[in-house]
Amino acid sequence: MKIGLAVIATMIFALQIVAGASCLVLCTRKSSFTWQELAGFGLAIGSLLTFGFDQIFRTTAISGVAWLIPVLILPLITYRKIRTGERILSIEQPMSTDILLILATTLFIVATEWFWPLPIAIFLTSVFVWREFPKYKIYSLLLSFFTLIISIITFLHRPVGWWIEDTDVALYEAMSRTLGTWGFRENINAAGNATHYHWFAYAWSGLIDRVGNAESWITNTRILPIIIALGIVLMIWSVLKVLFNNRIIIICSLIAISCFDTAQSWGRGFKIGYLASPSQIYGYLLLLAFLYLFAIDQDQRTSKSLFLFALLGFGAVGAKVAHGVLLAGGVGLSWLFTLIREKKLRSYNTYRSLVTLLAITMSFVLVVGGATGSSRGVLLDQVAFVTGITGDFRQWGLAVNWIAALIFLFGFLGLRLQVLGLTVSWSFNLIKDRLDFVLGIFIAGVILTLFLSAEFAVEIFFAQGAAVLVLVLIIPITISQFTRLEFARTNKMIFVAVSIIGFGSAILTRLIPKNDSGSYQAIFFRMIPSLVGLLPIIFGLAFGIFIVSRSKTQNLSTTFALLATIGLIFMSFGFYLSNWQQNMKQEYPEFARNSDSRIGEDKPDLQAASRWISANTPESAIFATNDFCSEISASCDANTNWTELMNKSMKCTTYEVLRTLTCDAGGYPLLTAIVHRRFLAGNYYVGISDGSAIKPWVAQRVIDSVDFAKNSSDTTVEKLLKSNVQWYLLRKELTNNDGWQDFGQIRYSNDAYAVIELAAG
Repeated sequence: MKIGLAVIATMIFALQIVAGASCLVLCTRKSSFTWQELAGFGLAIGSLLTFGFDQIFRTTAISGVAWLIPVLILPLITYRKIRTGERILSIEQPMSTDILLILATTLFIVATEWFWPLPIAIFLTSVFVWREFPKYKIYSLLLSFFTLIISIITFLHRPVGWWIEDTDVALYEAMSRTLGTWGFRENINAAGNATHYHWFAYAWSGLIDRVGNAESWITNTRILPIIIALGIVLMIWSVLKVLFNNRIIIICSLIAISCFDTAQSWGRGFKIGYLASPSQIYGYLLLLAFLYLFAIDQDQRTSKSLFLFALLGFGAVGAKVAHGVLLAGGVGLSWLFTLIREKKLRSYNTYRSLVTLLAITMSFVLVVGGATGSSRGVLLDQVAFVTGITGDFRQWGLAVNWIAALIFLFGFLGLRLQVLGLTVSWSFNLIKDRLDFVLGIFIAGVILTLFLSAEFAVEIFFAQGAAVLVLVLIIPITISQFTRLEFARTNKMIFVAVSIIGFGSAILTRLIPKNDSGSYQAIFFRMIPSLVGLLPIIFGLAFGIFIVSRSKTQNLSTTFALLATIGLIFMSFGFYLSNWQQNMKQEYPEFARNSDSRIGEDKPDLQAASRWISANTPESAIFATNDFCSEISASCDANTNWTELMNKSMKCTTYEVLRTLTCDAGGYPLLTAIVHRRFLAGNYYVGISDGSAIKPWVAQRVIDSVDFAKNSSDTTVEKLLKSNVQWYLLRKELTNNDGWQDFGQIRYSNDAYAVIELAAG
């Protein structure tokens, strides 16, 4: 990443924080904020406001500076109110060591996918401990010395492609280019049509790309993940500060939450740092911002804060549809429980809930396009995610799949900790109103995961979003109650034993034989990691019985839930380290090998054509292409019958798309990520069709595009010209015809591609 881009991006984020923080001050009655609150909430709201204005005015005369409107206006209004005494703002002075902890926990989150930052995170943590807890000074200094050396080595020797592995990043890059250049009313994959997708994170990326003149891929894969992770940490700190206001609880909880991970029976564990999907982590940031606002609004209600609730509700869907649904579940249950307690329908609680739910609904309709916005669709079904993540149970009946689903929820999705943590919270009757909200999110996440079926098992995003949000409440409550109870002081050895059992349970799963043969024995061994959570639960029960037998003042159910939850927290640490080591061993070497193919550097002819197009054609140009094959193969070549392929795809049912592998029309996700011009049809995965069930109008555009190369005629050219296509990107090896030379002028050519300017009829 260039130093200049880093400086510009930092300035953009700073301006967004100022705008968002000003909005927080203006719309709430809270008069004292920590810098973490202003920075975290400011980033969440400021990003929404700035890229929102940028998108609204993208096609107007002020398109270049529209994003600065909230940056200029909101701070001025805030300053006036402070000067005139209408608001008194006092910012608590932060301790310098806070920055160390915040940076460390941010790196703990991103290290689960980037890998190399983990030693740096441990180094920063050890320096923090040295400054915060003098009695551990010697140990922390020794640890910091060794981890500093390791950090330097890992940083200098990280592979070239440490920042990209998932192939979906090409789709995100294409969307960012669309949104940053032409706005959401356009689509680089289908010129003249709006982008219907949860695109907010990519609009943010597109804004940074344009203002910072960033090179391709950098913002989506490096800048945005680290900034969103930082925002998540700041929001977690802010929520903990409001609800608990205890420094030790904040420190311990922040580390425990950032290092949360689960068994990886199939795929990776279920951690917070899902960097492969910026929309997922951005949605989580907005959910945390909503939780923070909800927490401070319970005590200092004002009608002005309804604007913030509406903005966050609208933003949650735009960031990730799953998070918007989770938010609706949390708001709905909280409203219902409050109504039952207060027995009053016309209340602030009702108004807040209605405003939020209305904003969620509007965003689903306007941003995503409603239920018809995607051809993928979903099915109502039972435990379909089991088949989505593994085919081992496809052959058995529903009863067996339900058993597997519960085991996955218990282990792989890590919900055992959340269930026990919520039990602890309810047992101690703590922060009940906030707990209603989080409980609603948790219930919505579990139900939707169990009874929805979507492509690639994306219904588990509901469980992931719910699981990580619940952690922000249950972990600090568990830590708080354990340190307050008498047995925490009188039974220290039990605490140590529970911690060791939990941590050791995760580490022991590495000794389990791994076999992918599909045999009953192989399936059994792959399920064991999801069941090891039973060990800290069983020992928690045993230790609970022992403590209760010695102290008649303790309640067995509460003591058991508390001990088991602590054991599961330490088991999460074990899985974090175990998964990091295993994933790094298997995947880290692949980064360097796969980097070129992920970003198209292995396609020099396409890159050369793209550079010529960027330098010699206007941004308003619309292209067509015959390049819908990512590689030449027997199944996709110059003789491919695209009319037949499109016709078959259009007839695909939702069931075929979701449950079979026979409904795939191909597509080339890298094309529009590399060539920065709008296409009549580029690739057809995101925002127009999903690549499996092609919509009729998209299929027709594909056929019209390919026909020019295969069957050039006045008719084929006329169809393109009527669709405002002025240019054609021809992949030469995908056609046996050279008649296209008579209908345009070749402006650029290399071994694989030709750029043709079409001649008007």
